[in-house]
Amino acid sequence: MEKRKKLQKIRAEFLLIIFFCLYIAYFVNLHFFYDWDTVNLAIGFKEGISIENFDLRHLLVPAMVMCISPFLEPLTAFKVLTIILGVLLIYGTFKFSYLETKDIIFAYVSSLLILFNFGIVFLLTSLEDNIWMYPFVVLAIYYLFQDKMKISAIFMSLAILIHLQAAVFLIMFILYIYLKHRELLRINEGYINVRKIITAFLCLLIPLSLSYGALALLRGLSIPELISILTTSDYRSNPDWWYFSSDRNIIEQIKLVYFGLTSTF
Repeated sequence: MEKRKKLQKIRAEFLLIIFFCLYIAYFVNLHFFYDWDTVNLAIGFKEGISIENFDLRHLLVPAMVMCISPFLEPLTAFKVLTIILGVLLIYGTFKFSYLETKDIIFAYVSSLLILFNFGIVFLLTSLEDNIWMYPFVVLAIYYLFQDKMKISAIFMSLAILIHLQAAVFLIMFILYIYLKHRELLRINEGYINVRKIITAFLCLLIPLSLSYGALALLRGLSIPELISILTTSDYRSNPDWWYFSSDRNIIEQIKLVYFGLTSTF
């Protein structure tokens, strides 16, 4: 009986993953418009890989595309990676919800709420590489809740290296650690907990420092230039990059995604 229940659970999760794949692949393949840096990277890889393809704001994105671009056309490589990472995000949400609540219905609902979220659909439709960071954010949150701060910090650093916007989750990361351990710091084992916290932050900062530092050296950037790139957006100041939307304004883009979403149902 126990073995049968386990097989039924595996089958249900397998069917769920298939549904996630089909749904996400459908929206990824709509491609009404593309994110500007997706287009730039795809063109760059088409012309040949260079150090200029590696932007500090999404350092690991070209590295991940580079792994499969010898076998696929660059834009197709973006689609494949978006589907894989999108599925990992939704399935990761499902598993995290179930492991924390032990409520399978809640796990299904929470994963479907993320899947049907308009913002996620928008990211999928535009091949927006921001979605690539979220599976790593989910893993960082999961291990943070398991009190495995070092592993959580490593996944958080990977999320930031994939897309700099993931740095907004550092507030959650720091606040959770503070609230979880503030009482423990007052007792005799406070030294051990301080050491754990320091080690976790080192696991967060070392990959970031080494990665950004290495790329800055290769591109000949000074520290002020490095900081400027990490804290400003070239997109707003460069109208030549606005072609990603095919002359559609943001309202038209939202309508296109909405029509794609409603056509599914």
